[in-house]
Amino acid sequence: MLKESETTELKSEATKELVKTVVAFANTRGGSIYVGIRDDVQVVGVSDADKAAARFSQLIGDTVRLEVTKLCRIQSVKMQDLDVIRIDVNESAAKPYYLRERDSGPRASICAPGRPPGWPPKRTCSAWSVIRI
Repeated sequence: MLKESETTELKSEATKELVKTVVAFANTRGGSIYVGIRDDVQVVGVSDADKAAARFSQLIGDTVRLEVTKLCRIQSVKMQDLDVIRIDVNESAAKPYYLRERDSGPRASICAPGRPPGWPPKRTCSAWSVIRI
């Protein structure tokens, strides 16, 4: 049975949180994101899955500083006869990844619970957190 965990995230639709989760997974142990499944595990699906998958790939590439799309596998899968987007994110050796900011302010680096080896130095992330650098 599918459920949320440190390496699995369920999203009913794509929001800014999707990209933050991609960055968090790349900065930690990796994980899978399912778009079209609510937190209560009800499958709601996505419309035009192929177009949605292409849009997510573009959104991730445009929003994350450093090339994170090479760590992602985005595919459409069927669950309960509905289309769901599955985004598998591998852990990166080139940490940390950042969200791009349009202004010249600080950039945000995202990490998931626990402390990945060697990053961030002397800091432990608790719950899903944003560290300003």
